[in-house]
Amino acid sequence: MLAIFVKKSKNNMLLRDDKLPWLIKEELKEYNILTENGTVIMDVDKFEEIGRPIPNRLNLVISNRTRYSGSNIITVKNLEQALYLATENAFILGGASLISKVEPLVDQIFVAEVNIESYDGEEFPQIREDNYEKSLIESKEYYNSYVLTRKKDLIKTKRQ
Repeated sequence: MLAIFVKKSKNNMLLRDDKLPWLIKEELKEYNILTENGTVIMDVDKFEEIGRPIPNRLNLVISNRTRYSGSNIITVKNLEQALYLATENAFILGGASLISKVEPLVDQIFVAEVNIESYDGEEFPQIREDNYEKSLIESKEYYNSYVLTRKKDLIKTKRQ
């Protein structure tokens, strides 16, 4: 499975955890369960936002300017290298440019939509939601969590 994990505002801006006034525990728990022992792929800005490799996952960081190394982190030059090295279950964490490039290949997009407006950061890329079936995971006063699953007749079979 290739999927995107995204946290965005109601006006479609990608959100950083360090900019939120609270931590969404439910969303974090879901993320941990789904991604554990898989691969997380991110650009260098997302990795620097997180500040460390995410434990119990292969961390692939796309960067031409900085090299990272460690027991569960590999720096790659591009998305193609990341997809080649990824385990069977791979999750794209961002940023916006990476999400745009990989969206045509993904099976699912996990979205946590926080009930705030933001004008800081990157805009979540436009996707064709009619290519997906939307299923609500959880609805709270401060956020909604849902998954977009690509319609079966639109699943890409080649990931190179």
